[in-house]
Parts: sequence; C-alpha cells; structure tokens
Amino acid sequence: MDDIFYLCSEKIKLDDIKEIAQGLEAKEIIFANTLDVMQITYCDNTTTNWTLMNLEEFHEPEDKTFFIKKEIRVVFCISYHPVNIKNLKIHLIEVLKNYGGWIGMDSDGFFPYYNLENIDDFVG
Repeated sequence: MDDIFYLCSEKIKLDDIKEIAQGLEAKEIIFANTLDVMQITYCDNTTTNWTLMNLEEFHEPEDKTFFIKKEIRVVFCISYHPVNIKNLKIHLIEVLKNYGGWIGMDSDGFFPYYNLENIDDFVG
C-alpha cells in the first residue's frame, strides 16, 4: 500500500470523512478500536485506511513549514493501492469540495500536493 496525506485547516474528524464516504455509497466502513483509524471499502471492493495523525509526528522542517504556511490543523494518512485509485479519487474530490485543504505526497514538504483546482492531475 502507498500513503498520501489529507491536510486541512478545518478541525474535521474521521466522522466527517465517513459521512462523505456514506454519501458515495461506500460498501463498508470500519472504525478501529483506537477510533483514530477507519477502513473504507468502496463499491468496487477497493479499500483505503484513513488514520488521524498528530502534527507532532512530523519532524521534517519542510513539513512544519507547510503546516504553518497553510494553517494546517488536521492531517490524515491515507493508505491505498495505486491500481485502485478511482473511487479514492472520487472520495478525495468530495472531501476537498466540503472542507478544502490539500492532498500531499509522502515526501518532504508533501510535494507535490494537490487541491481542488489540480486534483485531476493526481494519478496515485
């Protein structure tokens, strides 16, 4: 599985992500015992894991600069299989429409990163 990050200046929760997934007719949504992790199975049986992260878990200066510059308050790590990107991308677009923010890569400074304006360029 690969990882990307959803970074948002709004103080949203996994329940907000779940609500959008339900609106997209997700097949199954499972919360882990910790309540910081949610697994979503989409209608084509592809699965993603959404994990609520603590900002202090990021130690790279580029990451901290991004958080300050974009006023990031919440970060979710999204684990997915790149060959099954279609339904995740639909979900990401709806999340971005509702809450704004960015989709960032698992790299220093989350580069490249995508928002609603350029999310079509994200290929997983």
